[in-house]
Amino acid sequence: MLFAGFFAVIANAAYLFIKLKGNLRMAGASFAHVGFGLIMLGVLISNYNQQVISINREGIDFGDEMSEKQKRENILLWEGTPKPMGHYFVTYQGDTTVGANTYYNVKYERMNQEGEKVEEFVLQPYAQINPRMGITASPATRNYLTQDVYTHVSSVPKDEEEDKEKKEYETRTIAVGDTIWTSNKFVVLEEMNPYPEHPEYDKQKGDIAVGAKLTIGGIEGKTQHAEPVYVIRDKRANYYDDEVPALGMKFRLMEIKPQEEKMVIGYIEDEDDRNFIIMKAIIFPYMNVLWAGCIIMVLGFAISIVRRRQENKRLAKSKKKRETTETLAAYAIAIISIKFAQCHLNLLFS
Repeated sequence: MLFAGFFAVIANAAYLFIKLKGNLRMAGASFAHVGFGLIMLGVLISNYNQQVISINREGIDFGDEMSEKQKRENILLWEGTPKPMGHYFVTYQGDTTVGANTYYNVKYERMNQEGEKVEEFVLQPYAQINPRMGITASPATRNYLTQDVYTHVSSVPKDEEEDKEKKEYETRTIAVGDTIWTSNKFVVLEEMNPYPEHPEYDKQKGDIAVGAKLTIGGIEGKTQHAEPVYVIRDKRANYYDDEVPALGMKFRLMEIKPQEEKMVIGYIEDEDDRNFIIMKAIIFPYMNVLWAGCIIMVLGFAISIVRRRQENKRLAKSKKKRETTETLAAYAIAIISIKFAQCHLNLLFS
């Protein structure tokens, strides 16, 4: 396809200047083919060299609705909280609803090496929210001469009320030093404590107790600690949960796997009522090659249409002139024939 694109551009440009001698009136087809070649090159260059700048460096799990690739290429933006993304700092500034469309205001700021702001702009990708069909999103683009910044909203908060049923624990199997990433927090298993303490746990003889010392952090820098306890008493497992109200989380040590030196940690996370969006941003280089190809191809079509109309008019005029000439000739022949017949009759009766 790359070869076909270059061949279409070079061959038709050469035909235009060498064969047609730069005659634009006859160059409609050449222009159209050059434009089509540029479109192919633009698509290949922009897609092959595209750069996703919305990298999920926090490792936030966006749920089963997204593939692993989508989770890596989308970021969570809380309203009013700037986040670095590529060469920009990006801030979600809220949304505006116009008719069926909801416009999400995303501010981009680019800084130089001295930390001074050198550019600022706001993109407004929009979406239509359908309870049955889900989100139907349309992107917004910032155009430059050599690249385009494409912004697309992947997910937004749901308007419907949350399910009132009791939430189930989400579980992760981790070792000491591992990290669990939730929607907007991280949980680190610091160590296994063989001598745990818990307000609800009264140690008895024969108990086998283990605590999981956890460090929990939020995106705003808040750090808290928790230690759920797992106790085996009379061959039965007992759980002593630990809550972190400041971060809206509850933990349970579900199981211990001594052979693997791992623990199964369960957690429940309260929903955050702050407004947010999950978005994807891509830089497409040299998109103007594609748009230039579109313009040149349309120009080629226009030249061909104008030339065809001119030829049709010329042919129609020539046809009309020929028909007039033929009519006059037939009329003259008819008159000559009549005169000849009259002369012949005069000779017969003279």
